[in-house]
Amino acid sequence: MSRWAAIVYGRTYEVDFRLLALPHDFNRTETDWLMSHIQTMTRLPEELPSKPRWAVFTNDRLCVVGVACMARDLGEPVNNNAQDITRDQRGRPLYTFVGYATRVTDQDIVKIPDYLPENFSLFNPPYYQYVTANWLLKSYDDRSNVPISTNYQDSLPTVEIPTELDTREFNLNLVENNKVYLWPDRDPERYYLWATAAKQIRAGNNVSLCMGLASGSNAINGAFLNVTATDVTAPQKIIRMQERTPVSSPELASEPSEPRPNCQTFSNKKDKIIFVSLQVIAAFIGAISGFLVARIWGVVNDKVAIYTLIGGVIAWILMLFALTVNLLIKNNSSVKPRSHKHERDSNVSSFNQDSVLGFRDKTEQDRTEEDDMGWR
Repeated sequence: MSRWAAIVYGRTYEVDFRLLALPHDFNRTETDWLMSHIQTMTRLPEELPSKPRWAVFTNDRLCVVGVACMARDLGEPVNNNAQDITRDQRGRPLYTFVGYATRVTDQDIVKIPDYLPENFSLFNPPYYQYVTANWLLKSYDDRSNVPISTNYQDSLPTVEIPTELDTREFNLNLVENNKVYLWPDRDPERYYLWATAAKQIRAGNNVSLCMGLASGSNAINGAFLNVTATDVTAPQKIIRMQERTPVSSPELASEPSEPRPNCQTFSNKKDKIIFVSLQVIAAFIGAISGFLVARIWGVVNDKVAIYTLIGGVIAWILMLFALTVNLLIKNNSSVKPRSHKHERDSNVSSFNQDSVLGFRDKTEQDRTEEDDMGWR
């Protein structure tokens, strides 16, 4: 018989969203795995009113079931004298994720709770118990950063598998991590997909189902392999977008650096020939100029050669200086556009990834919606 421990993620009166309750034996890896699914479920929170999202997801050790919804959808607290913990200090309605986790073993058969779209009574007690305990904590209080540890309790009411399920074509994606199966977000599909997932939960199966996402595009880089979305009209399979692997600092250090511009840097053999030819021509013109100056000044014959040599050397030095400056300017101008291109490519990559992940620059409309949905 499975034993379940409560999970609560949400915001309190003053402190932003975080895990408020977590099974006592979750390690860092398991917590990160859990949070990746919760973050997928809570994207576009403005779509949550009247459209709660249900999910069941497993790995080799854990099975989690839960719902992301508005706090007010969970119903009234058992204690009628309790304070209102569905709005924050600015009066904004809050949303939350409430769920349960159980350990999966080879011996146990995990039976998950039934899917009851209009009944959140199973998730009401944990929310009011653990949010109330955290409600008035301040952001500077160390306790606000530490979730309350929860223990595994007796089994929950379990789902009943419909007898006609085998005649339906609801094959979940259990192994293709590079694909996401999309389904229409309708009650019949939700009902049968939940039952199908319940049949598949056992050690070794990667059951991953989220029902009720606002858009199929939100599933592309989400944590789930099977998703129902409001904009999907027929079952379909999509390729999951691969995230670009970031390059670590050591690898960056090992990459060849941009060539430093100097007089020995040429783009091709033709440039070298032109460079040398211009120096020879400059020396020749300088020598002729020195010879003419010597004749005009009436220099004696034995000193004409000296004037000719000095003129050639001066002209060669001036030409070499001019060519070097020109080459430096040319190389600098070729390096800068490349740097801009890298920056532009990086920005485009970052924008694409942020768009896929559901993050974007906040507009005034976004801020207004976040104010209404408990964001700050």
